[in-house]
Amino acid sequence: MKIKRMTATFGALEGATLNLEEGLNLLQLPNEGGKSTWCAFLRAMFYGIPTRERDTRTTLAEKNRYQPWSGSPMAGEMLLTWGGRDLILRRFAKGASPFGGFQAVYADTGETVPGLTGENCGERLLGVGREVYQRSAFVGSPACPSTPILTWRSGSPPWSPPGRRTCPTPRRKRPSEAGSTAGSTTRPASSPAWRRRRRP
Repeated sequence: MKIKRMTATFGALEGATLNLEEGLNLLQLPNEGGKSTWCAFLRAMFYGIPTRERDTRTTLAEKNRYQPWSGSPMAGEMLLTWGGRDLILRRFAKGASPFGGFQAVYADTGETVPGLTGENCGERLLGVGREVYQRSAFVGSPACPSTPILTWRSGSPPWSPPGRRTCPTPRRKRPSEAGSTAGSTTRPASSPAWRRRRRP
């Protein structure tokens, strides 16, 4: 399968078109330039958008996060080659589902592709379900867990509990721990007098 073109009204993208060439394609855009939105759009075109997902205290549900900023209905089209023929996939709003409508036709004849539905589109074209796709081909920044060594190099050792300083000052050894020296007197560890400096 080869993706040739994507057209999206999705999040910040308003009727935007992305043409893809042969080989590896890289998107080099500034922050908030649409890289993550295009990736999410690609996933939504293959697998749709979960309608049962709900907003949480920290994250918007996908159906709300990618509502077009312009207020237009969510819509997308993708031209791809599969099985030696060019196909056009379309998703659009249907009822209460922002991406519930689906259409798959042959680009040259406009005939419906038999057996390809909005529910099985991604699995038939890619050979894997949504969960496997998200864990392998679709890797976003939130999906990359922080490893202990990366956390340590960023200045917060993984063994340091939240709120505790990461590099504590070494504790001063008590005389009983350091060993006795000539002319010195060790005191019991329970006595606070060991903290006082001896007068000459």
